[in-house]
Amino acid sequence: MKEFGQILKELRLEKNLSQEALGKILNVSRSSVARYENGLGLPPSDIVKSLCTYFNVDKDYLFPKENVEEIIVTKNKKIKFQKIILICSLCLITIGLLVGIVNIIPNIASSGGMDVITAEKLAENSSEQIKFFKYGKYEFGYKNVYKNDKDEFILKPGGELWSLDGMPDYLMGYYNGENTELYFYTSALNKVKVEYTTITSEDKYCYNTPEYKFGYNFVIINNTLEDINIRQLEFWC
Repeated sequence: MKEFGQILKELRLEKNLSQEALGKILNVSRSSVARYENGLGLPPSDIVKSLCTYFNVDKDYLFPKENVEEIIVTKNKKIKFQKIILICSLCLITIGLLVGIVNIIPNIASSGGMDVITAEKLAENSSEQIKFFKYGKYEFGYKNVYKNDKDEFILKPGGELWSLDGMPDYLMGYYNGENTELYFYTSALNKVKVEYTTITSEDKYCYNTPEYKFGYNFVIINNTLEDINIRQLEFWC
């Protein structure tokens, strides 16, 4: 029996659409379409409804003999379980091997083609002074940002977290980001605010960024009077 990803790809090719073109129709990024087709994740229910409408098919065609909601929940649980297995496997590695692996962990696709960036590299205390850290192949600057005991990013009022490597089109999103603002820029004078879409079931803030090519950076800003926990950054790799 064909799986959803294969069916979606066949429907897209029948209409001679690129992944980027279909992404624009669905208001998602090209990388999101690629993830769906490669079986690395499933779309939320509203995207499933949009697919049915656009391709003039029903849910049973996209997910043969299965319940759409059950598939989405099962797939998400499977991805979370894979994360747990990965963590447990690392714990069983000898100390000598672990030291060598720590340096490459950020470069490993953790959970379906994504790099997950945590705050573990931040200094212990927040500072109004600009500071920098490197996480695998990514470099960042920050001020008025600190980490909690779960290595999550906490943006204080006026806090900023920004990239330095010119790769914003890989940014998938971050969590608990309500009331934060996201900009892409090539310089302080060339800054563009980007609107987010929310995956309600995960409280995750995602961005459609393929139009921003290499050379741009991003900055996340807390313009409120409260601390905001954005948990972690996710990058399509």
